Amino acid sequence: MMKKLHKFPAVPLIVHDPHFSIWDCGPSLQTDDTRHWTGAEKRFAGGITVDGQLMRWIGRSGRRPMKTTAVNVTPLSSEY
Repeated sequence: MMKKLHKFPAVPLIVHDPHFSIWDCGPSLQTDDTRHWTGAEKRFAGGITVDGQLMRWIGRSGRRPMKTTAVNVTPLSSEY
């Protein structure tokens, strides 16, 4: 079960080693570009079709954003 939405300073999305990691540093996945831990932009974009409408679930592309309702961060995963 997902926890209520809390604001973390950053949420790890892809972590391979200290030199290769991608983080969500914004208020949600749809309002800021993903970044390296140094702050450099490492843009990811993703869309999904819901009821015939293309929506974005990650990134700042021109599509209508999905709403993030919950975030659960554990030592081994980040779930939105």
